[in-house]
Amino acid sequence: MSTPQELEKQMTEKTEQELQTMFARPDDWTPEALNAARAELQKRNIPVIEPVLQEAWTKQNVLEVAKFQKWVIWMILISLVAMFIPFATIVTGIIQLYFIFKLATALRLSAWGYIIMAFIPLIGLIALLHLNGKATKKLKASGIRVGLMGARMEDF
Repeated sequence: MSTPQELEKQMTEKTEQELQTMFARPDDWTPEALNAARAELQKRNIPVIEPVLQEAWTKQNVLEVAKFQKWVIWMILISLVAMFIPFATIVTGIIQLYFIFKLATALRLSAWGYIIMAFIPLIGLIALLHLNGKATKKLKASGIRVGLMGARMEDF
């Protein structure tokens, strides 16, 4: 374990970016090291940027993401088939808007960028894939197993 003098010396050798990064992952550091980093930033007249705490996700929030992710996956498959049927892309595009909005809202994202992209045939499909990827990441972070067709509802 480092002495307070050693910690102070180590902090003087760090850049502002390195010091601020310590506060982004406070669990990786001892309270003494964080205090030394805070003191060093104060000496340099630099405010400490504390990470913003995210809202907790309830089981109901995660279930909602899983449910709408499943619908988005089905829309991706339907879109792939609809590309070969005249005027079917228009119908599927309209239906996609609803599911894009619902999944983006469940993920606490702004849906407008995805909705605008949905009006462009192939770009809309890419938007669906991107939104699906974000949902998968959120579900896995919540400890839910996610397969090719999304999370199994039995896991809830």
